[in-house]
Amino acid sequence: MNEWFLDQARLGHVYHSHNTTAGAVTVLSATCTGLVLHNPFGSPKDLVVAQMSFVGSTLDVIGEIGVAVSTSVSTTVQTGTAAVIHNARLAGGDNETGSALVFSIATLVTTPLWKLSLVQSHNWTNG
Repeated sequence: MNEWFLDQARLGHVYHSHNTTAGAVTVLSATCTGLVLHNPFGSPKDLVVAQMSFVGSTLDVIGEIGVAVSTSVSTTVQTGTAAVIHNARLAGGDNETGSALVFSIATLVTTPLWKLSLVQSHNWTNG
């Protein structure tokens, strides 16, 4: 992590979140399973993603893991199964949430657009 992110963490401006159980990742659609990071309409904050990771499980073949973005701006509140957001300060906690929302399952307003591949197809059950 570079010095800028360390300074932001010290100020309490860095958060992390995750889903905790294995789940089948759906194809790119408005009904999304995986991890959804959502910056609500009107948020005064720009989100900067410092790091992403993925751990394979015994699930079936996964097509791709990556970043998809919304194709429209909407005032509609995102819904889904909320994931816990943690403040990354040493003294930070789960009660100090930021502007963003994180979901492990979400019904998106529109089908997102594929932006960046992080992991190519791999069969996690057979290595």
